[in-house]
Amino acid sequence: MNPPLPSEILVESLRHGARYSVPPRAMGKASWLGFVPVIFGFGFAGFAIFWISIASWMISKSPQKDWFVWLFPLFGVPFVLVGIGIIRASVFTLAGRYEIEVSEGQLRVTERAWLFRKNQTVRTDKLRRISVEAMPFSPINFYGPAKLAALKIELSEGKPVELLRGYPLKWLEALAHELATRCSGLNITAPTVNVVTEPLPPRDLGQPDKRDYPDQPVGSQVQLVERPDGFTLTMPPAGLVRGSKGLFVFAILWNTFMSVFTTIFLFAKGSQTSSGEPMFWLLIIVFWSIGVGLFIPAINMGRRRAVFMIAGDQLRLAHANLFGTKLSAWSRDELKSIHIGPSGMAVNDIPVLELQIEPRAGKKVGLLSGRDEDELRWIATTLRRGLRLETPKAAA
Repeated sequence: MNPPLPSEILVESLRHGARYSVPPRAMGKASWLGFVPVIFGFGFAGFAIFWISIASWMISKSPQKDWFVWLFPLFGVPFVLVGIGIIRASVFTLAGRYEIEVSEGQLRVTERAWLFRKNQTVRTDKLRRISVEAMPFSPINFYGPAKLAALKIELSEGKPVELLRGYPLKWLEALAHELATRCSGLNITAPTVNVVTEPLPPRDLGQPDKRDYPDQPVGSQVQLVERPDGFTLTMPPAGLVRGSKGLFVFAILWNTFMSVFTTIFLFAKGSQTSSGEPMFWLLIIVFWSIGVGLFIPAINMGRRRAVFMIAGDQLRLAHANLFGTKLSAWSRDELKSIHIGPSGMAVNDIPVLELQIEPRAGKKVGLLSGRDEDELRWIATTLRRGLRLETPKAAA
């Protein structure tokens, strides 16, 4: 029997389905804290607009108006867009109201918050699984002792759709079963419902994750080829934008700024020289070095690929990146564990996870940091089972 929907979620019957209305998150007085990023976004975008205005005014007063000097004020446009993006994300967190409609073979999700709106539509016959995953930690929870969670809709192709992060787990569990039941009348196979009531261990503890993850994540590009004596897992490059976690885009913005700045400096300098010019050139060289230094790890992260081959009780690994290909091999008896764990890097104080191969003697091998975590868990599980390694108990 499915758990009942909470009274806070309103249900409206439609001619060929139903609409579910979910209220904004209950944040209480802490909603004032949510205005901090909104103010920051306004300040960020406002400064960029001020930059554009002043630069345009200075160019209009200049007797020389070559076309390329207009690149200087145009450089502020991406920063205006970033500021608007910060405001938009904060507003959805503060006042986002969801409407989920299931009808006519489609599941439509609409999130509204003040002047902003987001729409997503998926076909119900593409639904594979509806997951409810508990959040590991929430500093602000005005639902009392209730665990907070997120709803994830997994499709037979494409990336999963994540919704309703920060709502009570019981709410989302009931909604997930309701959606699965409703979709069963619109397609042949109803999506399964997976409820994870226990979140992963907090990452700031630095604990390795050794849980089994037997199903390949939806949208994973890893190729599994089975053979009589084993199998081969081929992980292709993730791409420069996705694989670098935004570092490649930041490198482009940095180097674009340096290009515009250097061009304007050369244009303004002309044939004139000054005593401070050597120091200025030194600063330009230093900042260009930073720009080039950002590109190298970004390209390396985006082009990394790996091939795992299990033949009998042997594991062979070919790991290729921008700097070459490294070959490694272990026998089953030489390995202690294969799991994912912290790589030593962190983003916003959250450790970046990697796949780790831990031998019984010697140092562990870490690779593919920053790749999709569920994909890494699935690879670790597949390799453990292929080598018949005993799955260790997850750390408490």
